[in-house]
Amino acid sequence: MDASGKQVPTRFVLGQNRLTQVVDTASIAEVQYPVVADPAVSVTY
Repeated sequence: MDASGKQVPTRFVLGQNRLTQVVDTASIAEVQYPVVADPAVSVTY
């Protein structure tokens, strides 16, 4: 979410034993910083 409350798309990339969250600010017109990307992770067995 950006500073104005717009949703900003994110995705996760797994590589080299590392999980990275990529925040796609380029896809939002006039994105306002700061951008908050708080990942929620859950596992169900």
